[in-house]
Amino acid sequence: MAEYALLDTADTILEYRDHASVPPDLTRKGLRWLPVEVTDPAYDSETHVREGPTITILVDKVTRVWTVRAKTAAEIDAEKTEEIDNIDLAGGVRALGRALFEVVNEIRGGVFVPKPALTPAQFRAYLKSLL
Repeated sequence: MAEYALLDTADTILEYRDHASVPPDLTRKGLRWLPVEVTDPAYDSETHVREGPTITILVDKVTRVWTVRAKTAAEIDAEKTEEIDNIDLAGGVRALGRALFEVVNEIRGGVFVPKPALTPAQFRAYLKSLL
């Protein structure tokens, strides 16, 4: 099946529809079907942002294009802060699990070294560094 866009005389997209073959000719009604060409690159949501789509109507087709860009350091930092803020939710388990893993290994490995207590802000920063 191929995707088509139904356009009116002003090139306004009225709907998208999958057709097994070329859709019916509706030019007498002032409508036309154009095939849709989709560009949707793969991306890793941990390090990239998917933006779009940008839709362009050409003479013989409609293009729908998403773009992918690297996340900025500020975006990554904001996501980590949000994860720490929601520590009791599923997203925060990863950081807590890593912290507990380190503590357990220090104790089991016999390399436990007394350290000064952390403030809540320091603990948040420590958890954030594990993400």
